Amino acid sequence: MKFAVCFLTSALIGAGVGGGGLFTVYLSLSGAASQLTAQGINLLSYIFAAAPASALSYRRYGPDLRLITFLSFCSVIGCVFGALTAPAVTDDALRKIYGAFTAAAALFVLMRRRSLLRLG
Repeated sequence: MKFAVCFLTSALIGAGVGGGGLFTVYLSLSGAASQLTAQGINLLSYIFAAAPASALSYRRYGPDLRLITFLSFCSVIGCVFGALTAPAVTDDALRKIYGAFTAAAALFVLMRRRSLLRLG
């Protein structure tokens, strides 16, 4: 069952649906992993999906080195902060924070698409 869910969510990631978030939800709701572990697995899968996409974007569009440097710096700060504070956050609170963040991101994407549809 886990293999089938992993395959399905990987296909969704490839289609651009955001299957990594779905896999995190599956892992935490099925009890297969704690919320922190499920989010760690999601981040790990994101690295393998983002690396080829970054290479393609780099070749196609060329880099904005100032932006890359700024975003890299912010990512490192966020990772260190997250790694230091994660053990202090309960699994239930982490699940709620992740759910709120996922809902807010989905709402942002929906609103953006809606405004783009009106413009086009």
